[in-house]
Amino acid sequence: HCQLFVDSGYWYVRDMQSSNGVKINEKKMEKGATQRIDPGDILAVAKHKYRVDYDPVELGAVGPPPAQHIEQDLPTESLLARAGLNHRDLGRGRDPDERRRYDPTNMKAGQVKLPDEPV
Repeated sequence: HCQLFVDSGYWYVRDMQSSNGVKINEKKMEKGATQRIDPGDILAVAKHKYRVDYDPVELGAVGPPPAQHIEQDLPTESLLARAGLNHRDLGRGRDPDERRRYDPTNMKAGQVKLPDEPV
């Protein structure tokens, strides 16, 4: 249903997109959202309610409370694509003849483009 963790001395809950959802103080969280749980808040998971009591200072809190919601910067593309190495994108924007692989059965000249050859 959810994941609980401590950050900067405060408890947070991350909704794991369960069908029943998660509520804090009777207010339903958005699916996939992460929200701070303040001391004394009521956390509802499915049909169960829990009062969350803790002292932020004991957990390492310093200064004012951090943000109520944590924005999630989840990547929308793979690491390979972000690095420009996505195999689906490698041939795009090039000359179609350059995308072809070398054919060892083809004895025609010009299959391999050498860097010192004139264009």
